Amino acid sequence: MGLSRGALRRRADGLSYPLEAAHANFADRPNLWIAQANIGGVPFKPGGFDAIFSIGVLHHTPDIRAYLLKLVPLLKPDGEIAIWVYAQGLGVENDILDTLDGYSPRYHGIHSPEEVMGWFKDAGLEDVRAPSGWTTSMRGTLRTTAAP
Repeated sequence: MGLSRGALRRRADGLSYPLEAAHANFADRPNLWIAQANIGGVPFKPGGFDAIFSIGVLHHTPDIRAYLLKLVPLLKPDGEIAIWVYAQGLGVENDILDTLDGYSPRYHGIHSPEEVMGWFKDAGLEDVRAPSGWTTSMRGTLRTTAAP
């Protein structure tokens, strides 16, 4: 999901349950646009988002680094991106999530904090940090208009 100040909210029929819930939860915000798109080919112009966040999405792609690199150019200068992917050694939490994911997606890898931080550095992001106790939750800022 990406955020941009001043965006228009649009409604489309046939949205997935999470998007329907987002529409319901943010119905009072007329400047919010909620859309569903393929992460491999998002239909947005570069430099249009103040923030992008992805929780539990990128680890379901065939190449997380490549898909992250596709998202970064969508950020405005000083825009931020935050992601979370499955971590190595989560224990019971990962066992439950991995078991459920095993029934549908083809891709559901686990990753180290160093690996995730490396993707952010490869993308040219600055101020890269893990803002929470989840070791593979990472956040970074695009300081220039140059594409990674």
